[in-house]
Amino acid sequence: MENNLFPLNDPLEALEIESVDKYDETDRNSYLFDFTTGDFVKRPDGSLIKCNAKQAYRQWCQKVMLTPRFKKFAYPDYYGNELDALINSGLSIGAIEIEIERMVREALMVHPKTLKVSDFSFEWKNSFETLMYSCVVTDTDNEKFEIDSNIKRKVVKWLKKNYQYQKNIEKTLKIFMQRF
Repeated sequence: MENNLFPLNDPLEALEIESVDKYDETDRNSYLFDFTTGDFVKRPDGSLIKCNAKQAYRQWCQKVMLTPRFKKFAYPDYYGNELDALINSGLSIGAIEIEIERMVREALMVHPKTLKVSDFSFEWKNSFETLMYSCVVTDTDNEKFEIDSNIKRKVVKWLKKNYQYQKNIEKTLKIFMQRF
């Protein structure tokens, strides 16, 4: 019974493991993603290009800002953001900007490599229909990089339609009032 898969009477030997550098779970490699095209970066032969841990972390930050929170079952509850709901909430512009700062910080500080999120800037375009914002992320190596994104209001089309409807009602009321 020398070749038994589970030997019954063999004494177990203690193995001594040499000191190993502490494994950092956050230093995983990933594949390079092009957020402009929405696809992974590929070599001419079609194989995917790996990125280093720093690039992977920066991609993670960008991806968190593009992912809606609580809507993708593949991600845990702490992953993503709720900016779409915020911008369509009806809050004032100032309140929206303050809440975006809080929500972006909250979303990015989940990662252990994030040291600080600061220097927010906001630019509203198209009659407050689109908000472009950016911030600076500082990682635990004290390296800074900028993240920028934009959010579009979904309510604007409804408001424009409702505004036109309101104008038609006002016209009708004026005509009605003139007759009586």
